[in-house]
Amino acid sequence: VFRKSGLPPRFCPLLALAALDANKANASLAKNYLTSMCRRLRHCAEELKQPHVMPEAQLPWLVHLLAHHAHFEEEYEEDPCLPTTQRCLDFFLSALLAGASEFDLLRTVGNLIKRSSDRASDDSHEVHTVADVAREILAMRGKGGKWSHRPVPSSLRLPQMLYTPAPPGASDGDFDMLPHGFKLLDHVGKGGGGVLAVTGVKRSSPAAKRLSAATPKQRALPSPV
Repeated sequence: VFRKSGLPPRFCPLLALAALDANKANASLAKNYLTSMCRRLRHCAEELKQPHVMPEAQLPWLVHLLAHHAHFEEEYEEDPCLPTTQRCLDFFLSALLAGASEFDLLRTVGNLIKRSSDRASDDSHEVHTVADVAREILAMRGKGGKWSHRPVPSSLRLPQMLYTPAPPGASDGDFDMLPHGFKLLDHVGKGGGGVLAVTGVKRSSPAAKRLSAATPKQRALPSPV
């Protein structure tokens, strides 16, 4: 779809919104499109030696999209599990991990988002919260298989129209921004990802005891290797 219309790779995360479609046939079709697109983008990126084309490098666009969704703040106040955010992220990540994905690249991108500022927000609270959700899902999915470990390109950068990188020498601003009481949903981080209906929460977050955003806890970044 995107290839025929000439849209750039950053539009492919839009398909992750299909995780919220009540029609499972539509969601499955979108997942197939997204999985196929990720494979094509990876092939093109490797052939052209352009790391910014890698499907993993499109995660910052989805994080920003979800962080500025019209209902994000409402959900943040009403449900600490952020189910909508979880399902869309897991939908996207499961499509990425269906092939020969760059798992270290994904983790590095998540860490870069946490170290950067959101150009559309005064305090970057929204994107940092969504990035934390993405890292929790990656931690869960990382337990389910053996992933390749290849050097992450040093030229990798976040989209400049969305993020401002931390200046050199800036203090580590990676604080846990997840709401108090956050847990991954039953089916998130497992299987197909994102399409199944939400049926409650059982698994505790791999992070330590959650603190509210008002009293953030600083933590060490997970190693990209």
